[in-house]
Amino acid sequence: MTPGFYYLTGEPMQTGDRIIANHNQPGVVEYILAAESDEASIHGCLVSGGFMLRFDNGDSQLWVAADEDLEFVSRKV
Repeated sequence: MTPGFYYLTGEPMQTGDRIIANHNQPGVVEYILAAESDEASIHGCLVSGGFMLRFDNGDSQLWVAADEDLEFVSRKV
């Protein structure tokens, strides 16, 4: 089961969403990790789950919460 991550504006997070992080880093939600899953355990976020962001500059970051530093831009088309 996919955890219910939501942007501050209320949209549910989905794989493939275009985002802006930290006010200037464009990227995409690469995948979402369900809490209590083997994948979440491997990535060290067993209890909370998390989501991997891949930025346009090639950097990837695992986040465990959608906060004011993460802005929803658009859905994957």
